[in-house]
Amino acid sequence: MIMLLPSSLGNRRLALLPRLECTGLRTSSPPSKMLWQNIRQFGQKLMRRRPLQLDQGGSGHRLSRCLNTLDLVALGVGSTLGAGVYVLAGEVAKEDAGPALVICFLVAALTSMLAGLCYAEFGARVPCSGSAYLYAYVTVGQLLAFITGWNLLLSYVIGAASVARAWSFTFDSLIGNRISHALQGIAMHLPQVLATYPDFFALGLVLVLTGLLALGARESAWVTKVFTSVNLLVLSCIIVSGFIKGDLRNWQLTDADYKRAELGSNDTHRLGSLGSGGFMPFGSEGILRGAATCFFAFVGFDGIATTGEEALHPQRSIPLGIVTSIFICFLAYFGVSAALTLMVPYYLIHSENPLPEAFVHIGWPAIRYAVAVGTLCALSSRSVQDALSLSAVGFLGVLDLGEREEVLEAMEQRPRSLLLPESPGMFPFSPACSLLGAMFPMPRVLYSMAEDGLLFHGLARIHAHTSTPVVATIVAGTVAAIMAFLLELSDLVNLSCIGTLLAYSLVAFSVLVLRYQPDQDFSENEKPKVELVEISPAPKAKSPECISEAGMPSTPASLWSPASTTPTPRSGRVVYGCAFLLVTVLSMLCLVLARWPKRLFSGEPIYITAAALLLVLTVGLTFTIWRQPQSSAPLYFKVPLLPVLPLLSISVNVYLMMQLTTETWARFGVWMLIGFAIYFGYGIRHSLENDQQPPASSSQTLHP
Repeated sequence: MIMLLPSSLGNRRLALLPRLECTGLRTSSPPSKMLWQNIRQFGQKLMRRRPLQLDQGGSGHRLSRCLNTLDLVALGVGSTLGAGVYVLAGEVAKEDAGPALVICFLVAALTSMLAGLCYAEFGARVPCSGSAYLYAYVTVGQLLAFITGWNLLLSYVIGAASVARAWSFTFDSLIGNRISHALQGIAMHLPQVLATYPDFFALGLVLVLTGLLALGARESAWVTKVFTSVNLLVLSCIIVSGFIKGDLRNWQLTDADYKRAELGSNDTHRLGSLGSGGFMPFGSEGILRGAATCFFAFVGFDGIATTGEEALHPQRSIPLGIVTSIFICFLAYFGVSAALTLMVPYYLIHSENPLPEAFVHIGWPAIRYAVAVGTLCALSSRSVQDALSLSAVGFLGVLDLGEREEVLEAMEQRPRSLLLPESPGMFPFSPACSLLGAMFPMPRVLYSMAEDGLLFHGLARIHAHTSTPVVATIVAGTVAAIMAFLLELSDLVNLSCIGTLLAYSLVAFSVLVLRYQPDQDFSENEKPKVELVEISPAPKAKSPECISEAGMPSTPASLWSPASTTPTPRSGRVVYGCAFLLVTVLSMLCLVLARWPKRLFSGEPIYITAAALLLVLTVGLTFTIWRQPQSSAPLYFKVPLLPVLPLLSISVNVYLMMQLTTETWARFGVWMLIGFAIYFGYGIRHSLENDQQPPASSSQTLHP
């Protein structure tokens, strides 16, 4: 018989022949199987993957390549190192870790670096706009890619709107709350939906920055570098001052020191707990609680991954920018934490306003003005949802007592959830990115999804002169401005956590499975040519020792002892299957650890047995993946210690997602229903992958 195959799949023809010999060929399907075939084709549409090699030319105006490595580092540091450094350190030191706060930031930095390394490899492998959305598209398929991109858009828009509100609150506090008093007469408050009054300052701020982003990536990067440089300069001064005036005895405090502090304190209700004293007063549990909180202080570096089409040398600059920005942020957090706990005993730290009060404590009150400048620059470069808890508080150290009481009174009039979240422990500081850091990647993810046809194609227009996604920028900025202007955002804060953590998990999953796939040697723009291939008739009797298309015996032992030293289609499918099972098993294990930790660690047999079984399955599946051959394709950067590091990253992210409340997951369900309506109503029918699928007659035509 004769079979027509695409010539671009020449390397698959020989792999197909043994399967045909084993299973035989059928030229038609009975009518009873038509429904099943339709369902299968629909499922294949949902799992379509974008080719890894992309055509970079011939598609009209592209984004302008104008960002160097320093620009990417500034973007990453500005998006990650925000105003939270001026408050987060004091909160965690006083409540959770004491002087061991430095260890909390170390653990959080190492954990965040797991996700950063995965982003770095994919940035070197796929240097295009889209970040985690694109990474999921080339690895796990169209539907999960849409889910990732849709939730990234939610995270970015909430982050941009939230920090604009923080800016507005800060500015209003500095001018004596005149804006809020003037606008409180406009009654528009609908609990948990609309804000107390329309925020015109936040609206104008977002629109101005939207115009800046539309001017070009170079201009946005320049503004980011200015604010980030000032912020780093202020933090350097704080660290040096703290080491000069610090006292190592504050890392070795005892019960006698605490009693003296009680006797000398005029405000005992602000005195924190001593714990057991020493360097780790709250033990390892306090360090873990603090590290979980500090983890969100490192969120924001993923914005670098959206610059793949604007970086001059993306395959080198993106990995270097991500790793360098995380390292710089760790040094800043570590230095501020050490300086703070050396200057002031941890139980005397002012949790809402730690650094200005610390300099007052050591007799250097003038430094608090520098802290105020740094807070303002941090709000500009890393705008914060965590700044909602400090926006004006960061300036309290500059104000006198009367002004300070007025500001605190104004804050008390705000909804409590805007100041300090009600969810216990895990999310006191939201992973909202910076104002520029959130607004910069948002239109690029929108542009990438629209260019692929999953969102409305008009959003993919590139301006001829500025080479920016102008329509996506305007639409994204307008939506963020309206949210900042009208909506109550506090209940959406934890919802944005899902988008970030889901993106981290999918990027780690993508790195894990893609490293074990055979190299693709054709691009999406190559048209398949048809050639004739002679195939001998299938034998009537199937041999029990049928050989798989990978050339390996299809026995269980072959999973742990593969014959080939290079990835094959079969070994790639083994990794896919094991990886999906691993994610399921890890999700179940994290659910047990997050929801029933006391029952597990108290030794209840049911929970111990379940956890042990899940751990055994995790080890077995991990070992199976480890035994498969990896791709040797050269890259500028590769994640080391596969498959362990990506799996650790997935575990941390899934565990943190399991900490979210039921109400947050319900809101997530509503958001996803809106997304699915757009995807199944528009995206699945307008996807560019529809045009890339060869007709059935060209892929397989049989002649007797």
